Amino acid sequence: KARISGLLLGFVVLATVLATANTYGSTLAAALFLNRAGANAIPLYYVLYAGLSIPVAMAFSQVIDRWPRAGVFTVLLIGGAILTAAVAPAARAETKALFYALYIVISVFEQLSYSVFYVLMTDYCPSVENNRSTTAIAVGMALGGLAGGALAGAGASIFSSADLLFGMLALLVVALGSFVIIRRRIAALGEAE
Repeated sequence: KARISGLLLGFVVLATVLATANTYGSTLAAALFLNRAGANAIPLYYVLYAGLSIPVAMAFSQVIDRWPRAGVFTVLLIGGAILTAAVAPAARAETKALFYALYIVISVFEQLSYSVFYVLMTDYCPSVENNRSTTAIAVGMALGGLAGGALAGAGASIFSSADLLFGMLALLVVALGSFVIIRRRIAALGEAE
């Protein structure tokens, strides 16, 4: 009979919260973008997104094996939270450039955060447990995606989209807290004594 380990449960919770934050943020960014820039702005968005995500991915591939991955993930979550807190008040403006930037940055953040998450799993989970965790992680991410969309939808009837961006800040703080709990309870492979 299979039993879920404490380590795996920690990563499932982290995956769920991360997916909630990413779906919540991308839903809000897309809504703000489409509302302010319009659907005809989507082709330019994809060109700009590719123009930023490709160099970021190249830089990421250079950094991920040179710096401690737990540190990279922590900095990514803190940076995302700070950036969200800074952009949320500005989202009340009608500047199209801001909505392009917001949508692109949130999309790149989503791409990077999932990439670092999966690399982190290999740092903490032996390969057998990593292979066994695939379904549980996928379910956690799917539930997080549903929760993120539901939170954004429910909040839209109460708050402005700009104010809802502060919710992403809160979700990123919860994701960071989940990761801190994992780090305090379990050492990465190779760090254990």
